[in-house]
Amino acid sequence: MSFRNLLRKVFCKSQEIVPGKSIAGCGHKFIKQKEVTALGGTITTEVPVDGNGSTPYCHSCLEKMVAPCAWCFEPIFIGSPVTLYMIKEEEFKNKYGFSGQEMEQYKKDGELPDGSIIYATTNGYLQLVGCGRTTCADTGADYCGIWMPPGKIERFTSLLEVAVQSKTGSAAASDLTDPETFKAI
Repeated sequence: MSFRNLLRKVFCKSQEIVPGKSIAGCGHKFIKQKEVTALGGTITTEVPVDGNGSTPYCHSCLEKMVAPCAWCFEPIFIGSPVTLYMIKEEEFKNKYGFSGQEMEQYKKDGELPDGSIIYATTNGYLQLVGCGRTTCADTGADYCGIWMPPGKIERFTSLLEVAVQSKTGSAAASDLTDPETFKAI
């Protein structure tokens, strides 16, 4: 089990909500809006609060759910768009000097030593979770999901995939992080 998954089990477990107090589902006290700092980056985020004044996760737990981009190593915060670029497993293994046994364990855990996330392995390729920053992603058309609690991807068909699947080979969107706006043209 990876260190991140261990932290999730310890700190992000559901606990009973205490009525009338600002206690998140994780059992910690929370305020609605707060800065989240992780991996050298900081954002201000607001947790969703339901009609009972509860939220599933506090900001401290959200900090533990941040993952580094597999390519630029900048933080991917909850709610951020992600890409899933691929690299040949053998090329990746050789680049970092991993043994075959180490690589198999990383694939099993779904996490690399630097905390980067392996989304999938297919036919000798690793699909790694990357950020959506314009300095890292090739194009916004590659956004194919949102990083969500407890540290997983809410996957959607990217604009590029929509274009490839269309009869014309082209697509357009008014918001690259909202698949509802993706249209084949």
